[in-house]
Amino acid sequence: LKSVPDDLKVIGEQSKSLISSAKALPKAAKSLGMKAPKALKVIKNTTDVLTKIPTEVTAIGNETKKVLNEIDQVLKNIESILSN
Repeated sequence: LKSVPDDLKVIGEQSKSLISSAKALPKAAKSLGMKAPKALKVIKNTTDVLTKIPTEVTAIGNETKKVLNEIDQVLKNIESILSN
């Protein structure tokens, strides 16, 4: 669990990179001619999903930190009980 925040940070950074790349896709899709409307719709849907990833990553990271704190507290409580 301790590596989750770092792993999530990497995922967030990768998603930001994908979002930047996605900005160039509409221009490329227009070069497809008649298939462009379908391609543009897919690009828009994909970009919408990508833009949500950083927020979700942050939320998961925050929840992970809470879980780690709770586990730490349980371990301290067990340690306290065992030492008495």
